[in-house]
Amino acid sequence: MNFPLIESILAFFGGALGAAMGGFYAFMLCGAAAIIGSVIMLFTGNPAFNNLITWGPFFGPNVAFAGGVAAAAYAAHAGKLDNGRDVVATLFRLRSMRVLAVGGLFGCLGFLLKFILDLASGNGHPWLNSIALSITINGIIIRLLFGKSGLFGKKGSIRQDYMPPCEPLKYLLISLGVAAFSAFLSKVMPSALGLAFGITSVSLILNRFSLKVPVTLHVAWSTEYIVFLTGNILGGIMIGLLSAILAEVFASVLLQRGDTHIDPPAISIAFIFALYPLIANAGCFSLPAAYTAIMLLIVIAGGYFGLRALWGKRGG
Repeated sequence: MNFPLIESILAFFGGALGAAMGGFYAFMLCGAAAIIGSVIMLFTGNPAFNNLITWGPFFGPNVAFAGGVAAAAYAAHAGKLDNGRDVVATLFRLRSMRVLAVGGLFGCLGFLLKFILDLASGNGHPWLNSIALSITINGIIIRLLFGKSGLFGKKGSIRQDYMPPCEPLKYLLISLGVAAFSAFLSKVMPSALGLAFGITSVSLILNRFSLKVPVTLHVAWSTEYIVFLTGNILGGIMIGLLSAILAEVFASVLLQRGDTHIDPPAISIAFIFALYPLIANAGCFSLPAAYTAIMLLIVIAGGYFGLRALWGKRGG
């Protein structure tokens, strides 16, 4: 495979765009593109739009979103921004070429990380999500370079949640609904893989209008991909809920007391993909529906008590 020079250059400008408009809004573009690409796949079977636009070297979240994350961290490190975790801030207003350049460099790094991980994954094995893992690695590098809190956050600092406060049972019920919706879509329209992810990603824009919408894009993607691979709806829903719980664990460990953004949904997706071969080889997706339903109830119960212990008293 030849070195993708042109794509790397595009990734630099994609990362700079993510810095200029803010990682959050860059991710909205990716979500919108995922919806369009899924509809195109549904009617034509042509993956070109998704390959070039949704997950490509310009709008891909490992590029544009990662560039926005890096630029916000650098801007705070340089004293130009109050909060290095502010991936919503549109940094073009800072009028700093260095901030945009840092976004471009980390967008390029995100693309190259994905390129390398795709080689390591054996060209498409389901145990490795190169985009999610690339975002995770990029976030860790950004924290170590520009953060002052250390990788696991600064003890005693004020906890900052990455999504609107939500009571554990409510969060699990919403995640269950998203997982069920995603599983149904993936089962009846497998060629439209990514549609649920796109819808849940775009829905986050509602938070900009003071509407409290939890982050569930990782639930949608984990669920629909597992159902796509196995055809097991209950198994997919179980994995989706597990993804929701894992994201909150990773948020507590790596994000809430940190001063740069390390993305919990991306870590959760990467972790779920790494777990998939173990779960599949254990025969969990070939069990009778009754046993899978019992496992799902165990995940819900464990998640409820685990989130209560993790979050403590939390409104919403």
